[in-house]
Amino acid sequence: MASTDALSLPDLAELTGLSPRTIRSLISQDLLRGPTTRGRYATYGAYHVERLRAIRYLREAEGLTVPETAAQLERLAAGEVRELAARWERGVREASGVPVAPASRSALDYLRSIGAAA
Repeated sequence: MASTDALSLPDLAELTGLSPRTIRSLISQDLLRGPTTRGRYATYGAYHVERLRAIRYLREAEGLTVPETAAQLERLAAGEVRELAARWERGVREASGVPVAPASRSALDYLRSIGAAA
């Protein structure tokens, strides 16, 4: 997988568990900014991973609709979005039996660690 600073759409989809079609839909609904770079080799970064994980947390764990999710994200600071992303990641890891990282570890730290391991 590519560096987390320059993910392709398929890489972003794999990392977040969402389909490319869903990611494009979230962009068109203004829940997510478009790619960092555009064109044939569009790239996505840590912002996109965190935001998508936060969206999944709000939709799946909190049961919010798309409009409710958009409104909630509008009110949150970047650190709060990061915390929601971390909650989603912890939930996934707990469900799969993978040891959970300490709460102080951000999603960005996790992304950096897997990028360094690749």
